[in-house]
Amino acid sequence: MISIDEIKTERLVLRKFVKTDLDSFIEWNAQKSYFDFISGDVKSKEESKNILYNYIDKYGQQNQTLIWAIALKENGQIIGSLNISKLSTRNKCCEIGWGLNLNYQKHGYALEASKAFINYIFNNLNMNKIAVSIWDENISSIKLAEQLRFQLEGRERECRIKESKIYDVLHYGLLKREFNI
Repeated sequence: MISIDEIKTERLVLRKFVKTDLDSFIEWNAQKSYFDFISGDVKSKEESKNILYNYIDKYGQQNQTLIWAIALKENGQIIGSLNISKLSTRNKCCEIGWGLNLNYQKHGYALEASKAFINYIFNNLNMNKIAVSIWDENISSIKLAEQLRFQLEGRERECRIKESKIYDVLHYGLLKREFNI
């Protein structure tokens, strides 16, 4: 079982989700454009509750994606999430993902949270490589990955369909020796 400690940055706290996060979680799961470049669609209050409680109940179990809340340090409000999946201690690699409530985008929160998260993964989980997969029209996530020094490693053509639109997925990788921001 893997568990990740709480991480604090200048403005944020990265931590496990708790049941009191439900109202904020429902808010961002109701934002249609939040789901533009990820599988799934807007969630009802009940669906959001079930998803959040599943994150909490299954946190740290073997072969589970670890989902972390991104919370504002000043008031505890959750504004997004980070996740780590496909973690291989043998190969020292994993995949990460991120998502932010639309009301908190364009303020540098995703960059601040991701830097701290990546630093933790490299230095505390002893990973050598982190991967991220991004739909080709998700310009904000592509820019974030590039700011974090991820390198484009490949393009999986026409592999995602959403509302009759076909997308490519871009695969990025970052090696520990390349991450020095």
